[in-house]
Amino acid sequence: MSDSPISTSPPPTPSKSPLEQVHISSVEPPRSRGLHSAHHDGNGGPSNHLSPLSPTVSGLPPDRRLSSTSGLRRRHAPHTVTNPKYVTLIPGSEPGLNPGDSRIDLHTYCGITVVDFSQEKIIQTELDNDSLPQFLEEERPEWSRVRWINLNGLSWDCISAVAKKYKLHRLALEDLLNTKNRTKCDWYSDHAFVNLAMIKLVHSQISPSQSQETLVESKPSVLRRLFRRRKSADHAVLPVSTASNGNSGYAVHRFHANYKSLQQYYGTSNTERVVFMERHTTLAKKNMMVSVEQVSIFMTSCNTVISFFENSADDVEPPILERLGSEHTVLRSSCDASMMLQAIVDAIIDLAFPVIHAYQDTMSDLEVNVITDPDIQHTTALYILTSELSLLKQTIAPVVGLINSLRGHKLGENQELTNSKVYGVQISEMAKTYLADVEDHCVMMMERLDTMKRGADNMIELIFNTIGALQNESMKKLTVATILFLPLTFLTGYFGMNFDRMDSVQLHSEAYYWKIAVPLGVVTAFWLLGRPLIREYTVRSSKRDIRHLEQKRVKLEAKFPLQRRETFRDG
Repeated sequence: MSDSPISTSPPPTPSKSPLEQVHISSVEPPRSRGLHSAHHDGNGGPSNHLSPLSPTVSGLPPDRRLSSTSGLRRRHAPHTVTNPKYVTLIPGSEPGLNPGDSRIDLHTYCGITVVDFSQEKIIQTELDNDSLPQFLEEERPEWSRVRWINLNGLSWDCISAVAKKYKLHRLALEDLLNTKNRTKCDWYSDHAFVNLAMIKLVHSQISPSQSQETLVESKPSVLRRLFRRRKSADHAVLPVSTASNGNSGYAVHRFHANYKSLQQYYGTSNTERVVFMERHTTLAKKNMMVSVEQVSIFMTSCNTVISFFENSADDVEPPILERLGSEHTVLRSSCDASMMLQAIVDAIIDLAFPVIHAYQDTMSDLEVNVITDPDIQHTTALYILTSELSLLKQTIAPVVGLINSLRGHKLGENQELTNSKVYGVQISEMAKTYLADVEDHCVMMMERLDTMKRGADNMIELIFNTIGALQNESMKKLTVATILFLPLTFLTGYFGMNFDRMDSVQLHSEAYYWKIAVPLGVVTAFWLLGRPLIREYTVRSSKRDIRHLEQKRVKLEAKFPLQRRETFRDG
């Protein structure tokens, strides 16, 4: 036996060509590609020994042998697109986020509300980024049956503190920071993760005069398009503000830069398209827009619910706190974490109803305009309306699957009762019952969206059919005029020829022209318009006969009593 760490002599096998005599002493499992490193001997020089995990080749010429090193080697794909406009993730990177990772640069001020409640007692605590870690280190009160932590804003220091306290899964943290994730529900060993999109109706800070100026600028003249300066796309987006219904009407607040409109949330990197769609949205004339943001909710096995909002926690928190303030509400008396989850999801879905009503109002205005004065420009507004309705349905429809996942969840075999304590996340039967009501709301909104989408498609067809019918009517009138003047034009050309001697002109007056033109015109019109005139006469005669029969029937029914009317009809 050789002292070499591996054997380079092939086993006794049938004779092969030199290129096929390849022997691998041990197969190296797949490794991730990293930085290239080489093996060195004790003197600092390269080692001649191969790594025990490296393949060896025998029987090949030195220039044909495979190179082998003990380190990892980085390879590049020169033809792969690496433009950050299209590539947003690193292929093959480690999935998930570690709560202790300090490389994430995401810091913003968060408004944090913590509510501990039971049937007899409730305490509400207001925190910020600095006081949250210290608060989480304290022990939870023994009387607290349910704890709700509501965070308004995404900041990594708050997210990592909550994740370390409740041991949130790294995959859920990655989905939390990906603010354009899909609606879903993930189940882990001791907590559940719910992710969904929230839509709400907001007011845009733009006056009617500015709205008209915006519409005028959207259709500039040729000279203005040639000599105007190109505006930046960032300044073309309409400013928006949130609208919260208070005691004194609508309290308008500055629309934060982190808020996303419907087109921005689902739009691509094509900023020009997003700006154009926002300028011509059907709600822009009413100074309204649709805001979309992601909401992430954790429910742990210790009856703790943690909700993360990007900006709109103040729209959901007040009504839930009002329900918790009363001892007679179902949410307070049940002391159930799954009911708290249901209350948050229900409030998010309820915020979508004003959006549906606004689009129904806009749809009614468009319908009246299309019926009374159809115009080809209405098709542009209807197309944008149809695309927005599709995006709304794309947002609401997955919530039905989310609710079905929550209602159909059951504890696994390894999550049974142990020492009179339930391990794992459980959805109570009461919460499943109330989640069915939320599902009904989602189905109702989707049906309304489908109805409006079909109505918009029908109006587009009506516009083209109406415009086509009007054009046909115009062509019909032009055809009649052409047929009537065709013989007159022919005779005018005939009598207008320049001859030295023309007896039909020199020996007759102008009455001779009409003696020929009138009979010729009548014969030509009857020859070309005979069938349409006969068909029109037949239709009018049929309608007149039907009208006379209806009048006769009405007179006979008025003459005979009611009990003899059926006998008269049968006889």
